[in-house]
Amino acid sequence: MDQKEVRMDFTTGNIVSLSLGSFKANFGFYSLLGIFFIVLSALILTLIPEGPSINWTLTIVLITLFSAVYAKFAVTIHRSILLNEFSFNDILNWTNNNTQFLLWIISLFLLLGAIVFGILFLIMPLVSANTPSPAFGFLAIIAMVVLAILVSRLIIIFPSIAVGKKLSLSECWQLTGQYKASMFGIVIGFPYLTNILLKFIPNEGLIWTIVGTAISIIISIFEIIMISHAYNALVEKKPNSEPDELRL
Repeated sequence: MDQKEVRMDFTTGNIVSLSLGSFKANFGFYSLLGIFFIVLSALILTLIPEGPSINWTLTIVLITLFSAVYAKFAVTIHRSILLNEFSFNDILNWTNNNTQFLLWIISLFLLLGAIVFGILFLIMPLVSANTPSPAFGFLAIIAMVVLAILVSRLIIIFPSIAVGKKLSLSECWQLTGQYKASMFGIVIGFPYLTNILLKFIPNEGLIWTIVGTAISIIISIFEIIMISHAYNALVEKKPNSEPDELRL
């Protein structure tokens, strides 16, 4: 795919601003969507048996179920931003886009896991008698930065799958090439800052658990919206699109 000249001020701040407008305009829809998927996830959690024993088959099934729930959740949000689809009529329908999205989540998870394992295998000789050498910490940080860059450069493949216009990894890499720093800020920097803020929420007591869960879902929705707007700006060349308000 030939990359056209991009005429826009693509910055993390602008994407955050557009995403905030979309979230505020359709707060009711996203609130109901968040509640629905919290309930669905809670139902899946009831499948976890009590006791310390680990059933690997059940563990894989649960991971797959949670990944499928997230895939449906993310695809719904991407399509709301990119295709203006604000309906719960098909919320339980599983489409080919959902399947592709899920398979790519699993594939990238396995790929990144293999990369991490390979890096750890290479730097483990730097650990002697449980005492890491100074180089170990340095190389571990370098590895995490490299992985973060890869994720931030390739992440727009997911909204492309959600709307049925799947990009190749090379196309994702090309499209984000001019905006490495902004994509890093959107995909890595913003979640890192919000994760720091979440640590200030107490993890004891029912009320704080509910508050923490609600805030986590809101942040997750907002982060997916940001990726949608980043894709929209880079691929559809519509950086200044105003959010369409949901009319209930």
